[in-house]
Amino acid sequence: MKASAAGPASSQTALAGRQSATLGIDLASQPENTGACRIDWFGEHGVVNPFPDRALTDDVVLDLIRDPAVTKVGIDAPFGWPTAFVDALIAYRHRLTWPDGPGSREVQLTMELRATDRAVWKELGVKPLGVAVDHIAYAAMRCARLLAALSQEGECVDRSGDGRLVEVYPAAALRCWGLSPGMNP
Repeated sequence: MKASAAGPASSQTALAGRQSATLGIDLASQPENTGACRIDWFGEHGVVNPFPDRALTDDVVLDLIRDPAVTKVGIDAPFGWPTAFVDALIAYRHRLTWPDGPGSREVQLTMELRATDRAVWKELGVKPLGVAVDHIAYAAMRCARLLAALSQEGECVDRSGDGRLVEVYPAAALRCWGLSPGMNP
């Protein structure tokens, strides 16, 4: 598949022959730090349409996702938290217990990264930010708010990556493809 950058004027005239569209969202905790790009597909060729100069508020992001022409949405933000972390918080809230005692960090390490994060780290040698312990938690909370809104509207939100909405990790993907951030493929 090939994608080429084109401005809004050139892509508007070609939209009639569009077969599908893919939306990529670099979701940050704040709208002014959020980015998005849409690729309109015409067979194996795509036209890249970034969304610059636009504050990507929750409403704008939801409208981009709701577009019926968009068949796949990749969101660069965690879709959830490590199960061990969530379980520990629930146990702490209800029973004032914690899974490991003073001086131990063995269980804590399982709470920092999700199974997916650990697999990426093992496979690629790139340690993802821990959604339970890093600032990426703010983006994850925004993502959860958006996914919950979409789910309440009837959108199927399958956090396994099997649905229309998928969690993506661009830095890891670039590494898999032998590219580095900032390279122009």
